[in-house]
Amino acid sequence: MKKSMLAAVAASTGAVIFAAAAVANYTTANGYELIRNSLFGLRGTENYTMDMEFSIDTGDGYGTELLCRIEMDEPNQRSYAIDRQRFNIPGSTTEREYRSWAADGMRIYMDNSDEKAYGYKADFGVDNPFTADSFGDEKTTAKVMKFLELGLDTFVGDLKNNFTYAGEDGGLKTYTLSLDAIQVPELVNAGLSAVTSLMSAEYEDVSDPDELERWTASFLTADEVYTSSVNGSFVLNEDNSFSSGEMSAVVTGTDANGERLDVTIGMKLSMTDVGTTVPEAPPENYSTPYDEKVEEEVE
Repeated sequence: MKKSMLAAVAASTGAVIFAAAAVANYTTANGYELIRNSLFGLRGTENYTMDMEFSIDTGDGYGTELLCRIEMDEPNQRSYAIDRQRFNIPGSTTEREYRSWAADGMRIYMDNSDEKAYGYKADFGVDNPFTADSFGDEKTTAKVMKFLELGLDTFVGDLKNNFTYAGEDGGLKTYTLSLDAIQVPELVNAGLSAVTSLMSAEYEDVSDPDELERWTASFLTADEVYTSSVNGSFVLNEDNSFSSGEMSAVVTGTDANGERLDVTIGMKLSMTDVGTTVPEAPPENYSTPYDEKVEEEVE
């Protein structure tokens, strides 16, 4: 997947998250704090199954999807991850799939372009994003996380009543979100506009682009970009821990031909089997190509 597309997905998804955070201060008691704390409370989780999905759809046969599942058992140094990347253009779909396992001091990798599993020695623990010191060390990471948390609090402002309690079923509490273009904070749309302007420069020198590149360029170089709507929901467990969330945003702009372009950005996240996950076992037959090049890549 092209770096520019990844950047667009990240930027658009970030805009959706910011929009959700901005309106999370609804009237139900401590509503904003419940949602915020459930998300930041994922930090430190050592055993879980997490499913994530990001999607972009222009409604005319073009689109892309990123799907990821992580099964983590950090105390026992075992994990499993599967990533799928799917690109759709009219009449054609391209899909790549990557799998990785960590168990018994080995890391094993496989992708669908090869169908072979390769194992490497692993003298380090499993890569758990909820416990890793993503910003250098534990102290610095804690400071950055606190900054992000306070940043969301500051961003909330006076927006209320867009995030509403929808009811409870079997101990699971659902909160829904509905936001139209007028309610989206100006900062979100300013960020989207800036990202598309920055990305447009990358495609000015692309010669003889293929169909996917042309679609990518039309999305990234759109003008007058703004978020026209945001909808979604969060589900919390009985103890107010995070269970799942699903959000979508329609980003509207004008393409190079002056025509309106509506792009739907989707995001899903769910946490299951927290504390009880047993990661999928690695394949029994795999090769171990310990040459210098491979060792350098692993390190």
